[in-house]
Amino acid sequence: MNRSPVRRLPAVALLTLALGSAAHARADGPIVVDTAGARFELYLHEAPADFDPTPLVDWLTDAANTVSRYYGRFPASPVRVDLDLFPGGGTVGGSASGDEGARIAVTVGGFSSPAELARDWRLVHEMIHLALPRLPRAHHWLVEGLPTYLESISRARHGKLDDDFIWRGFLRGMPHGLPRGTEAGLDGSTRWGRVYWGGALFCLYADIGIRRATNNERSLRDAVRAIVDAGHDLTDKAELEPLLSIADRATGTTVLTELYRVAGLGRWAPDLKALWRALGVELSGDAVVYDDDAPLAAVRRAITMDAG
Repeated sequence: MNRSPVRRLPAVALLTLALGSAAHARADGPIVVDTAGARFELYLHEAPADFDPTPLVDWLTDAANTVSRYYGRFPASPVRVDLDLFPGGGTVGGSASGDEGARIAVTVGGFSSPAELARDWRLVHEMIHLALPRLPRAHHWLVEGLPTYLESISRARHGKLDDDFIWRGFLRGMPHGLPRGTEAGLDGSTRWGRVYWGGALFCLYADIGIRRATNNERSLRDAVRAIVDAGHDLTDKAELEPLLSIADRATGTTVLTELYRVAGLGRWAPDLKALWRALGVELSGDAVVYDDDAPLAAVRRAITMDAG
């Protein structure tokens, strides 16, 4: 996403932290955080003079390591991170852009507790954006759908979420991605649910398709890692189909290319009830119920399993 030029505020002093990352303040600007094999320049906006940035540095460090673990390395460096503080807790907005270098901006409560920050998804979501190059506007569904799908998957692999949280979110969210009325393929979609959850639904079907074709030996993770390994990130531009070809070669399949032709270019209305039955997962009130004898139960378990 594009973001208007940010304000420059006075630097916040910070001692070097021995937390698996190096962080220090430069006299002329940001807090510099070296972690996950990348360099982050962290700007805190609207911070009072005596503000302690340690929880926010820890939050950035943890999110960066979560994303790095999923992709095999952090997808971009250096990254400018602008945190706009408000007097409260949690986060209320975020964006990522790459047209002037890799940048992330998040509006976050300055009173957020470490536990509150650890539960929050937004910084991981914006960091996931950095792995994809800038695509034509018609493919915005993948730009937003990939982080929507991977934000919980990557956090589960980093030990931050349990299976119930992930599948409850998917069971409730994925139906928003189905076409309504005269909506056709995913390409050119503008409705929020179709963009975010339609894109996530594409990613879920792609992940399942790759796993089925390779007996769970390859997954969407291999596909997106190949894009990162090819040198792509949000600071460059690309066309979608050559990008999908790179990803398909990494999995030894044509799943992504074929699914795009069906879901991106045509009216795609998958039977979610049948999918949930095949995966062996359903909601009963607020509880997630699993059927480990379902045909795709092994695929379901592998999606959220920590593969190291």
